[in-house]
Amino acid sequence: MASNGNSPRTGEMENSLEKIKRQLTTGSGRNLLQGPLLKRSETLRKWNERWVILDPTTGKMEYKTRRNETVIKGTIIFDANSTITMSPVNFHGLPKYDGCCFYIATPQKKEYYLCAETPGAARAWVSTLHATQLVLKAHKEAVNSLGGNGSPKLGTVATVVAAANSTAMESAKEIEAAMRISMRAALGMLTNRTTESGQLDDLTIMKETLWVKDEELQQLARELRARDSTIKEIAEKLSDTAEAAEAAATAAHALDGERRVACAEIERLTKESEKQLESSMLKFSLHMNGNMKPWPEWGGIGTGIGTGMIGITENETGNFYGAIPFYPMPIPECSSQI
Repeated sequence: MASNGNSPRTGEMENSLEKIKRQLTTGSGRNLLQGPLLKRSETLRKWNERWVILDPTTGKMEYKTRRNETVIKGTIIFDANSTITMSPVNFHGLPKYDGCCFYIATPQKKEYYLCAETPGAARAWVSTLHATQLVLKAHKEAVNSLGGNGSPKLGTVATVVAAANSTAMESAKEIEAAMRISMRAALGMLTNRTTESGQLDDLTIMKETLWVKDEELQQLARELRARDSTIKEIAEKLSDTAEAAEAAATAAHALDGERRVACAEIERLTKESEKQLESSMLKFSLHMNGNMKPWPEWGGIGTGIGTGMIGITENETGNFYGAIPFYPMPIPECSSQI
């Protein structure tokens, strides 16, 4: 019985939670606040321009490198207890950002330093962030009250969401005005050329934009020409280096061929010298005295140091029979490789 009594309560809590989620995530009546902000990096302390998108109904604050980028670069995380306020100090440094800086500090000691294009745009961002904090607070209270009667809390959520949407809508106007001022500065417009409605003439904006883009294209063309010249110079140097390497390889190949020929000639001369030595020794033995013992019984063959002669003696008596001229030839070592 107890379990049957708790089932309706559990189902009611789940239904209430779904209502809150639908209220916070529905696309109808949701006004995204987006625009350019300068964000200081956490490590290098460098200021980077980012396109920031804030959903006041959920508290999601993301940023991209450029407006037309599809990839989200990062997220600025804050909650209902975070400190979000205008900065009395221009921590950017440039005078043009006086009164344009604000920061976000979370209970987790996370800090974000941001700068808008105008003081009005900075105040608009801070106002919308404060309204978003009220939404986050109401959301948290509504979730915590699901154990009881959630209807009053749902009404509070709906109220603060509507207020946040209204604040975001008004803030968007201020940010658009700041963007127009920034555009005029970027285009070099020193006078306010506006129509009766206070908006810049579309044709004027288009002409000035085309002029700026033309200057950018010309600068890009100059950079490309400079790079082409550098690439051509490098290619010429590489070509010269390749030619020098090829010439060196050809010379090394020729030297190796000459070395092989020289080694072959030395080997031929060495063999010829050995044959001449054998022939001379044979002739000498044939002209010797008939009483001379056969060749195997000779006492030995020796050379006189510094004389260039080979002496032959008998084995038993040691009698000297004669000498043969000999001209030794050094044999260098030759290999088939360099």
